[in-house]
Amino acid sequence: MILGTNSVWSNFNGQVNSTIDSKVPPAGILPDGSNLQDFVASDSTSHGVDSLNFGPDGALYVSIGDGTSFNRVDSRAYRVQDVDNLSGKLLRINPITGAGYSNNPFYNGNLSSNQSKVYQYGFRNPFRFSIDPRNGKVYVGDVGWTNWEEINAGAAGANFGWPFYEGGSAGNQQTIAYNATPEAQAFYASGTQVKAPLIALNHAADNINAIIAGDVYVGNAYPAEFNGDLFFNDLGQGIVRNATIGPDGEIEKIEVFATGAAYVVQIVQGPDGRLYYVDLDDGEIGRWSIV
Repeated sequence: MILGTNSVWSNFNGQVNSTIDSKVPPAGILPDGSNLQDFVASDSTSHGVDSLNFGPDGALYVSIGDGTSFNRVDSRAYRVQDVDNLSGKLLRINPITGAGYSNNPFYNGNLSSNQSKVYQYGFRNPFRFSIDPRNGKVYVGDVGWTNWEEINAGAAGANFGWPFYEGGSAGNQQTIAYNATPEAQAFYASGTQVKAPLIALNHAADNINAIIAGDVYVGNAYPAEFNGDLFFNDLGQGIVRNATIGPDGEIEKIEVFATGAAYVVQIVQGPDGRLYYVDLDDGEIGRWSIV
């Protein structure tokens, strides 16, 4: 097993679903309060292990959700802010051994430790992410809670703020309901640096449901105007958009690429230079052609 050697039934609160029961302590916490190592904590039926991608550096990147309730304030979500816990993280590990790297941002001298595997953190449900093959930059689609859908991009060690921040379009915005908790107030007072989303779309204003990050397009099967664009889908509305990224890394414009893509859960570039998709509802793999 490359990752999660200790993610065995006996280490989980196996009969607990935090969506229903918020009182049971989180799984993977040892009697002394420390984290069980090499354990992917999850106390819910949602937001588990999400995606795998290889970077141009040869490392394996793994996105993992918070493993907590999707519809209520859940104190277990606070572990997302603990870099020695694997929940709500983007990990960067050796694909052969599962160990971290000494140049990961939280390396502590032990390649096998949880924190030595963490590359970025502060995610709710980083269901899909992509890596630009030209420069290794990671774009993470974090499926939102009450108001916002995000695509996040930042340097190694970046903290994107969940569960204390979600959205917004003009910078960081405190998460509704979570922001009233004592833990959130302590976090805000601490001055912890949080990276604002690269793209933040509002459920009501932008009519978006759940974001699915796709690949950065670097092929030649489509017009040159798409080269270097980041593609993403709205799972519920089925609207695929392409975002043009400027030389400074900021978004210059977002356009609609395709519609009718409800329940498309993955978008990747194939070796023929076309974008392929996985349609969960129809059970098919397809590809887009420019007509």
